[in-house]
Amino acid sequence: MTDRTKNTNPDISAEIAGIGYLSPRGEELKEVARMELGFVREHIQNYTENERIFILDVLSRDIAGVLLDGDI
Repeated sequence: MTDRTKNTNPDISAEIAGIGYLSPRGEELKEVARMELGFVREHIQNYTENERIFILDVLSRDIAGVLLDGDI
């Protein structure tokens, strides 16, 4: 017997995933994210390792805050 609580329709799964990995643009957007991270890494390379860790940690928290607040 099929479990009626499980989604087995791939079209619905893709719709739920939205812009994520199942999105047709998912790979393209991952590349954009990697390019942006490269930009940040390039601009903080003259700081000490501990300073770079601190900068990336603050940036990570700020990004999480933006996502949670919906301030995009």
